[in-house]
Amino acid sequence: MERKPVIFEGKSIDYALALFFGFLALVSLSNAARLNSEALEIESFAAVPLLIGASCSFALRQAANMPAYRDEMLLPMLSFLSPFLVLNANYLQANDLSLPAASLVAIPGIVLTCISMIYLRKSFAILPSVRQLVTAGPYRYIRHPMYLGELIYVLGAMMLAFSLLSLLFFALFIVLLISRIRIEERKLMAEPAYLGYARGVRYRLIPMLY
Repeated sequence: MERKPVIFEGKSIDYALALFFGFLALVSLSNAARLNSEALEIESFAAVPLLIGASCSFALRQAANMPAYRDEMLLPMLSFLSPFLVLNANYLQANDLSLPAASLVAIPGIVLTCISMIYLRKSFAILPSVRQLVTAGPYRYIRHPMYLGELIYVLGAMMLAFSLLSLLFFALFIVLLISRIRIEERKLMAEPAYLGYARGVRYRLIPMLY
């Protein structure tokens, strides 16, 4: 049976996604202005640069050399959405932890994610697709630095307002993130350029570990 590509391709779709993520950034700013919890205010403010970065990346990115297929869509989309479960779990039940300690974890994650987005430029994607290979900046050291930044940020956000529910969602996020990486790399390894890059940059997510 012929595999069908995902329909989320083309500049009109990219511009629509850019507007959507810009809207989410405005929602986060609005939430931060009206929340009574300092921890949740920090969470909302911290999401703004990531959402703005995603909005700009969608608006500027190039067309995929090899698009995502429908059978590759489910796990990456769940992985993309799972951090929102971690963040919003804190609205349901929360016990504030040390804000300075949590911020020291979350802020480097935000910075790494934003830097990775800048280096990705027109190669940014949510679904597994093949675009121009990026090997500069943090991509010299690990193959998926944006995902590492996201992992660190979500960990810090969970610490800001910890609950058993947010811990459960965080564990789910890790499982889905690793699954997402495997799906992406299975597709990328078909490209000789990426295969050579992977031989030189051994670790996918965490140096010396994975």
